[in-house]
Amino acid sequence: MTEHQDATRGTGPTGTGSTGTGAREHDGGSSPWRTYGRFAAMIATSTVVMFGLTYTNAFALDHVRFSEERVYMAVLMGSAMAIIMLGFMWGRMYRDVRVNVAIVLVALVVGTGALALSRSQVLVDDRAYMKGMIPHHSIAILTSERADIDDVRVRQLADEIIEAQRREIAEMDWLIEDIAENGVVTSPLERRSGRCRTSARATSRDRALGRAAGPRVTVARGRDEAATPSRRYPMKALFVSCTLKKSPEPSNTETLGRVVAESLQDRGVDVEHVRLVDHDVPPGVVTDLGEGDGWPAIHDKLLESEILVVLTPTWLARPSSIAQRMLERMDAMLSEATDDGTPVAYNRVAGVVVTGNEDGAHHVISEVSGALGDIGYTIPGQSWVYWNQGPGPGPDYVQTGHGHEWARSTAQLMAHNLHAVATALAERPVPPPS
Repeated sequence: MTEHQDATRGTGPTGTGSTGTGAREHDGGSSPWRTYGRFAAMIATSTVVMFGLTYTNAFALDHVRFSEERVYMAVLMGSAMAIIMLGFMWGRMYRDVRVNVAIVLVALVVGTGALALSRSQVLVDDRAYMKGMIPHHSIAILTSERADIDDVRVRQLADEIIEAQRREIAEMDWLIEDIAENGVVTSPLERRSGRCRTSARATSRDRALGRAAGPRVTVARGRDEAATPSRRYPMKALFVSCTLKKSPEPSNTETLGRVVAESLQDRGVDVEHVRLVDHDVPPGVVTDLGEGDGWPAIHDKLLESEILVVLTPTWLARPSSIAQRMLERMDAMLSEATDDGTPVAYNRVAGVVVTGNEDGAHHVISEVSGALGDIGYTIPGQSWVYWNQGPGPGPDYVQTGHGHEWARSTAQLMAHNLHAVATALAERPVPPPS
């Protein structure tokens, strides 16, 4: 072929040479909309794939839940990808400036909207929140389980994270189911009202998690719904320290109380500690004395707990003044009841921890236990532990090993009895007075 023939073939007046036709075919043929259609399909497909890929680091398949947050992130990434890809091919494959600008504007609007929804969480309700958190917790389990950790302290921390994430996933599973069946609980009283029982399905799940089964709380909105099952995992215990010492000063009574707490935790119970003297709790016999009163928040914690443990030192053979103030504020619970008429203290158990370098522990236990029983708590047998040095002045609990072995074994027995009776009440609760 001559040079003239080659030039004519590539650049003839009709523009139909083989080189020109190939260029138009590369650009999508005679219809540019087909090219843009493929671009849209590519972005949409990539966005869906990216959404699916966000679940690949879940620890287990049964941790996969639909997550609005992951939708927002996939859409945000898809929008960013559309702008970046269009920018690299602007004027080559995609030559229509007006369409290109429109795509960029739409991608900016959609991406900004997805980011705003992610940051505000305005469309995420209770169940959607938990469905999104379950795969998030699952990632923490995966990384904590499989990371190459050498430091024993980091390994212990990772194991604690694994345990906490598994427990919270189980609790969220039950809450999702309960809200679907019974609706949203909007107050502590409603949360704790009604009957409690352990479901076989819940127990089997607890065993699969290697945890002791806690009660599943039934939220009853009235007598007709008293047997509607609702579940909470796990059981909760509140330890209220009535030491006279403010934090962070160490407390002998709290040190002994931690033995009970650890034994309850070994049984799958969530434990929370409150040192009453750290809160502004004025004297009185009502639940809420108005602005500045710190008692209502503690009162709510009481209503959220199946187990109450009161810790008090011995002063002049009596409970501390802080313990007496707590009991006086709890007096208002005598007149508080759930919607079906059940006194709020019913179907809860209580125990007492006492320390002192003088005698009087049994008297203190009887005073505190008697008051809690009057309020409506169930006091299991041997649901107490105490330590004292003996007659006359002497060292504190943390200053000596005297009597610690007996106190520890008694504390573990106390935890066993509290948990056993609380579980029994959860399965067969005391009905409201007729």
